[in-house]
Amino acid sequence: MPYKPMWGSHRRERIWLREKLFAQLNGLGEHPICNLCDEPVTLEQARRDGWHESHDAGRAKTFGGKDVGVAHCACNLKHGREVVTPMAAKANAQRDKHQGRKGPGRGRHPMRAGRRSIETKTFKRGLQRRTTLSEKLAAMRAKRPVGIQHFCGGSSDRASGRPHPLVGDIQTEGAGQTPVPRSTLQPEAPQ
Repeated sequence: MPYKPMWGSHRRERIWLREKLFAQLNGLGEHPICNLCDEPVTLEQARRDGWHESHDAGRAKTFGGKDVGVAHCACNLKHGREVVTPMAAKANAQRDKHQGRKGPGRGRHPMRAGRRSIETKTFKRGLQRRTTLSEKLAAMRAKRPVGIQHFCGGSSDRASGRPHPLVGDIQTEGAGQTPVPRSTLQPEAPQ
């Protein structure tokens, strides 16, 4: 019958046994010591919650760290979330800044038909010039009806003769005529 490692792989078992031996030789107990919180990782905790192969707190794997140890799952996840991830993001931003990369595509020359390129590519129409936002707005306005009368059916409420609330400062003098601002009309004489 082949040997089955205690923690799923021979590599993880070697790390566990090495850290356990290190703790015993240094008089720290019979269990491996978490390299992040310096508390023992007991066998019961390891079986219940699991344990992580943790890189030395001084140099993370993302920065080329090779030294590994045993850590509690919670300790390793917290250290990664609060220390390693922000540090790696800052280091990547600094490298990009010094190499002259900026923007979403991060390259000096945008990829052809990529999101920063002036070209776009579709299956139907092939390679075309990408329309800008101002061109899209102009095309939308060209398709739109000219005035608000199209939507309101006139500028006044026909039953009461009052101006329509959506029209605001515009009043018309009859159907089919162009709107005239109220400020240019003469005040009506009281009856």
